[in-house]
Amino acid sequence: MAVARMNKRRNITENIKNTLENARAEKLTTKEKEQLWASIVTRTIDSPVLKRHRRRSVGWLSVAMAAVFFGAFYFFYHYKKTDVDIVVIAKTNKMHFRDTGEVQLLDADKRSHELMADSVVNYTDAADLHETVPVVSKQNKQSRFSSINVPYGKRTEVLLEDGSKIWLNAGSTLTFPEQFAGNQREVYLEGEGYFEVKHEANRPFIVRSDYMDINVLGTTFNLSVYANDQQHTAVLLSGNIEVHETKESHFDKKILEPGTMAAVDRKKGTIAVKEAAIEESISWTKRQLLLNQTPLSEIVKKLERVYNTKILDHTGLPAADTFSGSLDLSQPLLAVLQHVYDQEEYAATQIERRVYIKRK
Repeated sequence: MAVARMNKRRNITENIKNTLENARAEKLTTKEKEQLWASIVTRTIDSPVLKRHRRRSVGWLSVAMAAVFFGAFYFFYHYKKTDVDIVVIAKTNKMHFRDTGEVQLLDADKRSHELMADSVVNYTDAADLHETVPVVSKQNKQSRFSSINVPYGKRTEVLLEDGSKIWLNAGSTLTFPEQFAGNQREVYLEGEGYFEVKHEANRPFIVRSDYMDINVLGTTFNLSVYANDQQHTAVLLSGNIEVHETKESHFDKKILEPGTMAAVDRKKGTIAVKEAAIEESISWTKRQLLLNQTPLSEIVKKLERVYNTKILDHTGLPAADTFSGSLDLSQPLLAVLQHVYDQEEYAATQIERRVYIKRK
């Protein structure tokens, strides 16, 4: 029995080793490295040996996962030390955030700092950093990445080292280098952010996300890429941006002009370019929610993010019912809901972080 276990572990190790050996002969591009890591995970976790024994032993799965992470360490140390993949950094950093309900900054040393909501995190000058953020010497900032996590119910603003400004909406995470190095500026976003990018003709600014990458020189745009939204959108206000596919999507590059938007269907991985409702897309930055034949289900989802409260609708109203107008998000949630649900017909009751809406 012990010999059999040793053979299984050896198979996992060999899978990792063989995959890495195949890549040793040449310098890999970032995309090739992503594919290499995916291959390591696939060949290890989905191996026939592991599949046969997955139901028999949780301990065996732990051994397999330990082998994967050992392979990951070897992989990053030998193959990524000169070309860090910000997507992998972002996914790793996300596991370090605690559920405190507050805005958190995870610095490059994996130290967590709680920030005030609506505060500005300033990386343009180490001396101007928020008092809870450790001052980092600019000489050591290359390839040092921080992440900011904004929970539901909060917002914050980030001023990057190059002077670019990003407003982060509720339920968003941004990963970025403390100082941009090389010939491009790259950040990673999950959630929603409004970007004002500082123009640098020789150093493009790239926003990476799971279903589309945005390449810009200097412009303003809104990017909404929440993991639980079927549609991910980029809305361009000024300048020009290029929208590129990722490994999760499949479409030809699109170049947007001001007043247009790109919408990627997360399930299909396809893209559509159309005219944008600019004011509606950025109204959240002014604590408003503009509605233009907006389905009730979408309104409820956005309000849940803004107020970090679960809304349970027991009214029987169709989720597809649409509404137009504006909601003032600076008001308490129950006051906002009175503009969506007729007070004469419906009653809303809040119990801690849950709101129940019923017919009277």
